[in-house]
Amino acid sequence: MFKSVGEGMEYEASGFGSDEDMSSADNVSFQSPSDTSGLQENTESPPPVRKMFWHSLQIEKVQELVPEEIRWFYKEDSKARWVAFIGYDSLRIECRFRALEYARQRSNSVEEEDIDANIHVRGGLYEVDITNSKIHPVYWKGKSLPILRGTWFVDGTGQPLEYEYSLQLEQDHLTKFRGMSIPDSQTDGKKAGKTEG
Repeated sequence: MFKSVGEGMEYEASGFGSDEDMSSADNVSFQSPSDTSGLQENTESPPPVRKMFWHSLQIEKVQELVPEEIRWFYKEDSKARWVAFIGYDSLRIECRFRALEYARQRSNSVEEEDIDANIHVRGGLYEVDITNSKIHPVYWKGKSLPILRGTWFVDGTGQPLEYEYSLQLEQDHLTKFRGMSIPDSQTDGKKAGKTEG
C-alpha cells in the first residue's frame, strides 16, 4: 500500500511481499516537518532495512560476449564515422549473425533456404545482408553501405575496430582470461589506496 496526503506530504508504505517475510517493513511513514498539524509524532525507531539485491552477490567472470553487449554499425561515407544501429536492430542483426555462424559450424556450407541472411532495419527502410556485410535501401535505388560488428573500440572515440582486429583481440582475450573473476573496481580502489605502516 502507498498513500500520499496533499501538501502535507505524508507518505505511508506497507506490504512489501508476504506479511510473514516482511512484517518489520509494514507501516513505514514519513511526515514533512512543515505541516505537522493533526499528525502524531512517530517515536518508534524505524524498522530495519532488508536488502533484496541477490544479483549484487554474483561474481562476474570473463566469458564470451552476449548479444546485448555487441553493437552493429554502418558507415554512410568512406571518410565518415561509423554510426550505431539502434539497440533493437543491432540485437536482431547479432542474433541472425550468430545463427548463421552456428549453422556454418554444424555444416561446411549454409543453404540459403535454411537461414535468411537478410534483415530489415531502420523502420523497414533498409535491408542488411549479413553474409556480404552490407546495408542497402529497400524502396529506392541507392548505394550499398558497409556494416561492421563492434566488439572492441578505439579508446575515447567510441568507434569500432575493424572486424579482423576485433576478432583476434577477442580470441586472445578469451584464451588468456576466460573464467577469471572480474575485480570489483570500487573495493579494489579502496584497497589499493590503503598503505600499511
